[in-house]
Amino acid sequence: MLAPPIAQGRELELKFEVPDDDFYRLGESPLLKAAADANARKTLRSIYFDTPEHGLHKARISLRLRNDGGKKWIQTVKTGEVTSGLSNVGEIEARVDRCEPDLDRIGDKQLRRAIKSISHNGDLRPVFETIVGRTTQVITNEDCSVELALDEGRVEANGRSRELREAELELLSGSVQGLLAVARALFSDFRIRPSEWSKAERGYRLLRQEPEIARPSFAKDVTLRQSDSTRDAFAAILQSTSQHVIANERMVVEAGDIEAVHQLRVGLTRLRAALRSIRPYTSAPWIAELERDAQTVARAVGPLRDADVLIGEIYTPIAEEHNDGVPGFPGLLQALKAHREATHKEVVDKLDKAIWSRLLVTLVLSPQLIETGGRFEEPVATLASESLERRWKAVRKYGERVETLDLEERHSMRKALKKLRYNCEFFQTLYDYEARSFVKRLKKMQELFGAINDARMAERLIGLALERRRKDSKALAAAGYILGRHEAKVPLVWSKAKREWERLEKASGFWR
Repeated sequence: MLAPPIAQGRELELKFEVPDDDFYRLGESPLLKAAADANARKTLRSIYFDTPEHGLHKARISLRLRNDGGKKWIQTVKTGEVTSGLSNVGEIEARVDRCEPDLDRIGDKQLRRAIKSISHNGDLRPVFETIVGRTTQVITNEDCSVELALDEGRVEANGRSRELREAELELLSGSVQGLLAVARALFSDFRIRPSEWSKAERGYRLLRQEPEIARPSFAKDVTLRQSDSTRDAFAAILQSTSQHVIANERMVVEAGDIEAVHQLRVGLTRLRAALRSIRPYTSAPWIAELERDAQTVARAVGPLRDADVLIGEIYTPIAEEHNDGVPGFPGLLQALKAHREATHKEVVDKLDKAIWSRLLVTLVLSPQLIETGGRFEEPVATLASESLERRWKAVRKYGERVETLDLEERHSMRKALKKLRYNCEFFQTLYDYEARSFVKRLKKMQELFGAINDARMAERLIGLALERRRKDSKALAAAGYILGRHEAKVPLVWSKAKREWERLEKASGFWR
C-alpha cells in the first residue's frame, strides 16, 4: 500500500520581487528580528519535469522534485498559476527515494490519471531547474501565522540562467486579514513588485528565450453568470482591476511608457469604481483604505498622463496640420518634452513611497478579502442593478442641467460617465445586447467630452511656454494658437454631445 502524500491542499501565498539593495535590507527588518522563531537557511535544488511537448505546462500543472541537501527528494505537483503576486494553487507533496518522478505517489486520483494520460504513463524528463538559497522565518500575530521565505538564486535551462530574488509569504494558519497586516508591516519601507510568474513559469520562459520585459496591459473582460454570488462576482472584478494596475506600474516606473501611463490611470479609475460598488454592502476598513490609496496614487500619476495628453492629443494634431505656418512649434514642443521628462521623475519618486507598497499588498489580496455572508451571498444580478442605478443617477444629475453646465461641470460629468461605463463593463455579461449597445454610446459620449476637455487642458500650454521658454515669444504664440484652435471646436462638439446625451438617456435602464 502506498504511503499518503505528506501534504495535500491549497496554499495561499504572496510572491514579490525585491530589488537587490532592498532584498538584503529586508533580512534586517525589525519585524523579523522581533519574531520568536529563528531563521532557517537551506539551499534548495528543484528539478522540473515535463513531456517533450511541455504537455503538463499546457495543462497548468507543474511537477518538480526538490532536494535540500539530504538523501530524500520531495515530489510536488501544483495546479494553477501565480496571478499578479498571488498564488492560490493546489499542491500535493510526497517523499520519493531518488530524483525520478513517481506518479503513483500522487494522492489525488483524478490528477494522477490526468498526468499519466498527458505523459503517456510517465514519459517525463527534466526541463529546467532552480537553485536558491532560502531563508525562512515564521511571523505570528493574534490573527495568523505566516511563513516568510527569502529566496535568492537562479533559474537554469539549456545552458542559460536568470537570477531571481523573491520574498514569499505563505499563510500557515489564521485569517487573510492577518496575512494582510503582516505583509503591510513587513513591506512598508521597501520597494516590491508582485511576481508575474511562478518559478516554474520563469523556467519555461527561459526555455523559450522570452525576455522578462513588462508590456503595457489593457483591461481584461470580466465574465459573470447569473448564478454567481455577489462575493464571487466582486472577487472576479477586483482581480481584473488589480491585474490591470499591477501590470502597468512596472512600465511606468522603468520606462515611462506612454500607453502604460494611460492604462495605469485607467486601471486605478476602474479599481475605484469597483470599490465604490462594493462599499454599500460592507464596513470592512480595507475597502476605504484601498480606495484612498488608489486615489493618492492616481493623483501622483495624473500629471504624467496630462503631460502625455498635452503632447499627443493637444499639441500634435494642430502642429501636424499647421507646422509650416507657425514658427514657434519646435520651441513649444521642446518645452512640453522637458516638462514630461521632469514629471516622470517626480512620479517615479512618488511611486517608490510606502503608500505604493501598501496599495500593492492590498491589491494582491483584495479578491480574498471580500467577506462571506449577508448580501454577498445573494445573486450578483440584484446588486449589479443597484450599483448601475446609483451610477446612472450620478450622471443624470449633470444631464438634467446639460444646457447650463460650465467647463468644470462638464469635466465632472465626463468623470461620472467614465465610472458608469466601467460599472457597465463589469456587469454587462449579465445582460443582453442592450448593455453592449449602451456601453458603445457611453464611449462615444466620453470621446466628445474628451475633446471638450482638451480645450480646458490646452490653457496649460501658455503657462508651460512661459515657464520653460520665457524668452521665446514664438513658442508662446504657438501655444496661444493651439489654444485658440481647440477652443474654436468646443461649440460644435458640445452640440454633438448634447444630442448624444438625449440618445443615451433614452437607451438607459437596461439593468432595471
